[in-house]
Amino acid sequence: MGLYIGWRCPHYLWDCFRIGDESKCFCGHLLREHQIISDISVPCNVSQCRCLMFCFIPSRPEEVGCCCNCFESNFLCAACDRRWEEHETFFETEETRRRGGRPHGAEYVPFAEIPALRETIISNSDFEALQKQGPSGHPSSYLSPPGLPGPFSLQPDPTSNPHT
Repeated sequence: MGLYIGWRCPHYLWDCFRIGDESKCFCGHLLREHQIISDISVPCNVSQCRCLMFCFIPSRPEEVGCCCNCFESNFLCAACDRRWEEHETFFETEETRRRGGRPHGAEYVPFAEIPALRETIISNSDFEALQKQGPSGHPSSYLSPPGLPGPFSLQPDPTSNPHT
């Protein structure tokens, strides 16, 4: 059965995370420990586990698991800045994704939306060449990745007085 397995907010056209065999379920077991019966039936195969449907949890579920009847995350999705509760795990056929206007086939490959990055990763291109480009693919005035200090940003300002 060719299913696309992703985690996203229901109204989004893109997946925040692509689920694979090593992805963890809220029950604490991996996807490969679940039986994919259909797109709406993916129970856990681990004995004495009562999980009836795989539900992706990012990072380490043992840090957030408890015996509560509900769960409220204290983290945001790195892809969309929304809470875990706003996401769902989807098991979809290619036809379902096509009808929903979501990426499928060649459009579903990692970084399909950023071809320059995808090609750099696939071809293992020279990192320095990528580092000298800005996010748009044009030459950049900085030599460090965005958000990290540049080569001169850690040096003190010669005009400042450290004793004032």
